[in-house]
Amino acid sequence: MTSAVFIIPAAHVDAGNALGEAMGWGAGCFSVPLTDGNGVSHYGCRADVTSAFVALLANPPTEAEPVLAVLVSDLRDTDAPRQHWLDVLEAQGLAVMPED
Repeated sequence: MTSAVFIIPAAHVDAGNALGEAMGWGAGCFSVPLTDGNGVSHYGCRADVTSAFVALLANPPTEAEPVLAVLVSDLRDTDAPRQHWLDVLEAQGLAVMPED
């Protein structure tokens, strides 16, 4: 299975969640608040995706383009999905927002 990490700026999370729901991922798929050190700056999700989903990303529908333009996406075949998540966060200079 392919591991997918998606990160979207906080200003675009509603559009990202709407697209995710339209694609059958359910409501609120960008549910992990992330920080660049100055409050919540992004939201993320990590999921296992099928080859059909990977193919869809390679040729997305036109209505997805505004979201994809601001989306960080990283796909990799791995047996360590948590490490994949952590690697992408580190590369983006982000961390999971600590709970109060």
